[in-house]
Amino acid sequence: MKMREECVECLYHQHRRLLKSGKLPSEIAERSLREFEKHIQTLDIKEFTPPEVAGVFYDVLHRNTAISDLYAEEKRISTEFALTLYDEFAEKLKVSSNRFTDIIKLVIAGNIIDYGADKDFTMDKARSYIANALKAEVDSAKTEKLRSLMDQAKTIFYVADNCGEVVFDRFLMGEYRDKITLGVRGKPILNDITINELEMSQLNDFQVVSTEDNVPGVSLRKSGKEFLYHLYNSDLVIAKGQGNYESLHEIERPICHLLCIKCDVISSLVAVPKFNTYIEIRNC
Repeated sequence: MKMREECVECLYHQHRRLLKSGKLPSEIAERSLREFEKHIQTLDIKEFTPPEVAGVFYDVLHRNTAISDLYAEEKRISTEFALTLYDEFAEKLKVSSNRFTDIIKLVIAGNIIDYGADKDFTMDKARSYIANALKAEVDSAKTEKLRSLMDQAKTIFYVADNCGEVVFDRFLMGEYRDKITLGVRGKPILNDITINELEMSQLNDFQVVSTEDNVPGVSLRKSGKEFLYHLYNSDLVIAKGQGNYESLHEIERPICHLLCIKCDVISSLVAVPKFNTYIEIRNC
């Protein structure tokens, strides 16, 4: 998916939210915004994905603020929140009559924890949404196809998205532990998970590779060789979340996207209302 005007406005909203939070002093915020706008005038941004342009935007912010991780506190809070619910849902899954489907509902519901795509996101919103996760509707045919694909695959590359969300991903990854390589972001960007948050998310026992960059998705131009190797050579790719969808929804690989629709652009693209679950399986 290429950059659209609405995606630039989304970045401006993130800028305003950081300014309101006090993380960006007004003078630095204004200087950063001018620098970003000057920089993107040199690019044909319609040739880049929204996550790639977001990486440029946050490069400027991090450089001007000297803050390496603008969302460190949000990542900690999101992870602690998810961990408080993990055992409760684990007990529910033990007695579930359709365990795999309920796992898919949970891992998609966790995608609501997003300080980028959803301009109105709050943790209260996440609590309410995830509390009703098992009542959500999912496409049963696609869910069964995904289970078959995961059963048949010898290697699965699981591209994670956000902190907190990835705690719920453990339910699905745990079912296929010996097949999974976990992909994470290379550098801090929004509330996306990096290697730095693996321990607090209780994911230390998985094989992990990072993109080596700060794009809140997957940049086929910038990601490291090891990450791209797994992307192009695993039997199946599972890409969590909207940023990964924006980056990879045209890639010619056996891939399954699992996400919650959180913006009007993606809602229109896939013809699914906002905040509904979405599963897309391609090239399988």
